[in-house]
Amino acid sequence: MIDPSIQPALTDDEWIAAYEPEEMASLGFEAVHSELVVAADHGRWHQAMAFANAALPHGDSRKLTWDHVQWLREEAALDFHDGRVAQGRRKMALAALIVALLPPPQLSGLQF
Repeated sequence: MIDPSIQPALTDDEWIAAYEPEEMASLGFEAVHSELVVAADHGRWHQAMAFANAALPHGDSRKLTWDHVQWLREEAALDFHDGRVAQGRRKMALAALIVALLPPPQLSGLQF
């Protein structure tokens, strides 16, 4: 179950645009020498977090991925099955927060 109050950091179209430098600039961000430069709009920090995570190299242990979400959901299912409802809910909530920072699964393999 995904918490509907947690909105994705970017829409699918914004994720697609992020892979094109001129489109990324239209979103208020700029990549300079592989470093993310964030516009001063403080309402965009959630998006900056998503871009920063996406910019980490594949295999970097700091990078949040769909594998983390899957693991958390599987662990939550075990908690629910074993009657540890509160623990299961916490894991599902954490999974929802991570999902909000990830590009859609079909775009997850792309690199900035």
